[in-house]
Amino acid sequence: MKKNTYKVILKIFILLLFLSFSNNFVSYASSEYEEFNDIDNAIQYDRPVDNDEYERIINEYKKHKEKKEKKLKKKNKYIDLPENQGPSEMSIFMETLKEPITVCFTNNAYVRETGEKIPVGYYKLEMQKVNEDNNKNKYYLNLFQGHKLIAKVPSNVTNDDFGMQTINFAKVIPYDNKYLKIIYGSLEVNLEASVVLE
Repeated sequence: MKKNTYKVILKIFILLLFLSFSNNFVSYASSEYEEFNDIDNAIQYDRPVDNDEYERIINEYKKHKEKKEKKLKKKNKYIDLPENQGPSEMSIFMETLKEPITVCFTNNAYVRETGEKIPVGYYKLEMQKVNEDNNKNKYYLNLFQGHKLIAKVPSNVTNDDFGMQTINFAKVIPYDNKYLKIIYGSLEVNLEASVVLE
């Protein structure tokens, strides 16, 4: 009989111990939650905002927005965004136009003027406009692999769109058995250049 009483007392003790720990845990968790709410409320409702401060914040926001719009207009230099048009549609269009164009050289070539070699491969093509003395612009087609400039090809302005159906285009086409022709087009200018086959 002593063994049974001992077991009953042990079970009651374990049950009381378990209830004591669970009660402490619940009270600790609820106090942590209350502290969290107190901190959140203290931050949100620190002090009331009067009309003068509200106007000052709004004016600062408008100035910041105007500066951002000016930077955007400078960045998008060849298309001026209308004031009433949101930047979302136009900026998506402009970003599409600014994506680098990739061209493929299927034969080794070199630039006639500089002797820069262009091995077989894929190249990112970018147009470069350089202002020269007589207010005359000189255009180059720069060929990159990664961030490394491989060749700078002098090019000529043309009114020909080469029958392309897109706004931005670039392509390397065989000209004859000695030259490859590089054609490039954008909203700003259409260019053509040639490189010598090796």
